Amino acid sequence: MTVWTESQITTAGRMAVSLSLLSTFALALASYIGILPDTHEINLKRKGSLCETLAVNCSLLAQRGDTSGVSESLRAFVDRNDDVLSACLRDSNDHVIAEFGDHQEFWRLERGAKSTQDNIYVPITGNGKRWGTVEVSFTAQQGMWKSILGHPVVSVSIVCICVNIILFRLFMGRLLRYLDPSTSVPAHVRTTLDTFAEGVVVLDNDQRIVLANKSFMQYVGKPVSDLLGSSVDDLPWQFEADSTEPPWTPISGDAPRTGERLTLTTGTSERRTFLVNASPIIADDGARRGTIASFDDITQMERKKSELSTMLVDLQTSREELTRRNQELHFLATRDSLTGCMNRRTFFESFDHLWQNSRRAQTPLSCIMVDVDHFKSV
Repeated sequence: MTVWTESQITTAGRMAVSLSLLSTFALALASYIGILPDTHEINLKRKGSLCETLAVNCSLLAQRGDTSGVSESLRAFVDRNDDVLSACLRDSNDHVIAEFGDHQEFWRLERGAKSTQDNIYVPITGNGKRWGTVEVSFTAQQGMWKSILGHPVVSVSIVCICVNIILFRLFMGRLLRYLDPSTSVPAHVRTTLDTFAEGVVVLDNDQRIVLANKSFMQYVGKPVSDLLGSSVDDLPWQFEADSTEPPWTPISGDAPRTGERLTLTTGTSERRTFLVNASPIIADDGARRGTIASFDDITQMERKKSELSTMLVDLQTSREELTRRNQELHFLATRDSLTGCMNRRTFFESFDHLWQNSRRAQTPLSCIMVDVDHFKSV
């Protein structure tokens, strides 16, 4: 069985339960002091009125000797009232004149006892003397618990508690979302946060903003009234390719997350890059109460870095172009323009280098001379 602790019940949930109980208490108090009608008393009066009406009708018929009319009246009375089980008319000597239903089974009232909600009798008098009695048996009362739970006030209270808890929970959750929690923060704390160059926000466990300093408001371009109560995830963040979740998302172990890059597109279509650090807020009981996150604006640094990268690329391109041109110039300076062969100067420089290597290594060096006649026409 799951046992809910106080830390597992939200503030809105506790307030919803409290308001539901208070409203139900007001309803019960109104019933107790008589503002709400007592249905049991009303039902008892209704039964008494029915029995009195039946008694008058039966007495008139009995005085005329219309026994069949009395029986028919009792039958119609029992048939038309669902909670009536039986009815009986007795004379002054307790003899049955007429009855309808299994009256002997349902009538449990001793002679001389007072009427109850189940068994009601009405005496009939004539000329100052008791002429007879009308006895009516109603459906028996339920058990104590069924009677209590069946009481209208109890039934309405149970329904009110269940419905009000749901409605108050939804209402309080929405209301608390738009309350300004910064009014409960000491002024020196807000001033300290506003002195930070970095943007600082305090989030609850649902990643909703409960506190933000001026730097963060300037970064996102929104006033505090638009930020408080809103989800930080609703801002147009762009994550790095290797990021799978925001740094303020709760992770196992409640370890702080540092040095994560995020990009934000502001309302003026300006792109800002932040270095985000997030750390959980842990209460004395070890429960996580929220997250505090700092946003270091490194947009200018990223721009300088991008400019430097572009400059390095340009320099690399220029160097490669210069190297290519130098190679072309070297080729033109060392080759004959007609044949593409080494010119005399380059040939003797290369031959001298090869000659020195051959002498040091004591290896033969061969030189082949080809004399091509009319080579210009080849």
